[in-house]
Amino acid sequence: MTLAHKMLGEINWEYILVLYRISNSERENSGFTHQHFELLTGQSPRLVELLMRLWDVYNQRGGISMFQTEMLFREVLNEALLSVVNRENNYNSHTLFERISSYVHKYYYKDITIHTLTEQNNVNRNRLSYVFRKHAGMGPAEYLLNYRIKMAQKMLCTSGVPVQQIAQAVGIADPFYFSRVFKKRVGISPTKYREKFINNPY
Repeated sequence: MTLAHKMLGEINWEYILVLYRISNSERENSGFTHQHFELLTGQSPRLVELLMRLWDVYNQRGGISMFQTEMLFREVLNEALLSVVNRENNYNSHTLFERISSYVHKYYYKDITIHTLTEQNNVNRNRLSYVFRKHAGMGPAEYLLNYRIKMAQKMLCTSGVPVQQIAQAVGIADPFYFSRVFKKRVGISPTKYREKFINNPY
């Protein structure tokens, strides 16, 4: 392994170049061998710290320093790979949330269940719950119900359709359940909400 340290230009911008060779057996067993990654320094302060320590130890002399260099280099690789994996997981979870939430917004009036969402997106319930709690602050079932109530509010304010039909229009078959959850979230019943809007449209 060879290390080189350089400063470029007049501004305080520097980099550490690490050159190393992977054995054939390790190359065959690694899924990252033929991939390239770009990590911003701000994404892993620990990686920067490890590289600086690696540089300091590399420039020391003695058998123990070579051993420390190897150990630190392994830590650098481990931290770099962890940073890449974490970044990919964050990206994937955001993409998954965007896809499922868009589906909910488009088809909220259909008979959507947690099973439906997990099957369509090839994820388990725990993963689905984690993604929604991370990006929406609530589970997928609550997110769906909140969106249905939101759409019901709009319908109550813009149409004279009976409450029972509005409940069905937003995907809630039981009008009594609809009235109960509506009041729990909005503070008043659907009928009172409509009356309040008619009397105070602005």
